[in-house]
Amino acid sequence: MSNPTAILLAGGASRRMGREKPLLEAGGETLISRHLRQLRQIGVTNAIAVCNERNLPALRGLARCVLQRAPEMSGAALTGLQAAGPAEAVYLVSVNDLVHDDDYRRIEEAGRAGAAIVIPSRLLDRTFAGGRLHFFPGTDRVRAIQEKPPGGCPPGSAANIMIHRLAGAPFLGALAERLAAGCEYEAALTSLIAEGVEAIAVWVDFWAAIKTPEDYQRLSQ
Repeated sequence: MSNPTAILLAGGASRRMGREKPLLEAGGETLISRHLRQLRQIGVTNAIAVCNERNLPALRGLARCVLQRAPEMSGAALTGLQAAGPAEAVYLVSVNDLVHDDDYRRIEEAGRAGAAIVIPSRLLDRTFAGGRLHFFPGTDRVRAIQEKPPGGCPPGSAANIMIHRLAGAPFLGALAERLAAGCEYEAALTSLIAEGVEAIAVWVDFWAAIKTPEDYQRLSQ
């Protein structure tokens, strides 16, 4: 299998943060530069940044940039998949989800072992406004992704960390088709899992989701 193409989702409005999240710094590097470095360390050198008009000038020197053409996460994913063209594997990465270098290596190893969908996860220690994973009993095989349940994901849930490794040209084509038809990203993945596409969770040692100024402050402490 050829090396995956990285699709970095960096086109959000950053309304809660009030600043462009891809350009925030953590440990002396911007969030997007951190992901690009980690991806290079596992052999992923082809990268596409799905950006907005405000951050395009700053990101243009880091990766091939495309403007997000449709709203929300699903629109960003579709923009990136279309820009990547026919591919055997991609990383679909939200730049504000951070993991350690070794965690990226675990994700890549799981993908190389044959899983079509690899999703890093960590058990939540507080209520989380994002998504959660549901498993087939007694396994790390993902049965469904529940995005933003009412009231948030409770502590003890398995977080859906948006650094997804997706492999298989027919599967990627089917995913793009469902997104183009208006299906939400997580619902599209869940429907494909129900049709037999294998998804597994990889448990990571570290995770930070940078969505608000408070999240960023905790990262700096």
